[in-house]
Amino acid sequence: MENKEITFETAQSRIQEILGLLDSGKVTLSEIEILLNEAQSLIDLSLNRLQDAENQLQKWKESHE
Repeated sequence: MENKEITFETAQSRIQEILGLLDSGKVTLSEIEILLNEAQSLIDLSLNRLQDAENQLQKWKESHE
């Protein structure tokens, strides 16, 4: 699945799922590495989406002043 297809909410849900897996203690070291990489990608995607939303809000505010 491409990042553009992942919603902010889906990314947040998957991050929570990954945290649960890590907290469970039932994943191997190699799985931890994979999960952490996935989580970092999802966090980056989420931060970008938040920044985009903030920029859009700022533009809207400026156009309505």
